[in-house]
Amino acid sequence: MSFSKWIRSRMEKKRLNASELARALSLSPAAISHWLNDRNLPTPHSKEALPAILGVSLAEVLLIVHQTELRRAK
Repeated sequence: MSFSKWIRSRMEKKRLNASELARALSLSPAAISHWLNDRNLPTPHSKEALPAILGVSLAEVLLIVHQTELRRAK
């Protein structure tokens, strides 16, 4: 699963829209849009903040980001 699909799924489970997630992370809605459209991946700071907001482990966030990076490198 790509990070974009994963983050979309987690946002749906938490009933968060892009603006709400952006606000919680102190990011612009455009940054979240880039994640959702598979244009960018989160920064280290965002990766560390996502678990508390989404109710997941840091290991899960790091794993899905790493898997996405590997797919992109192919």
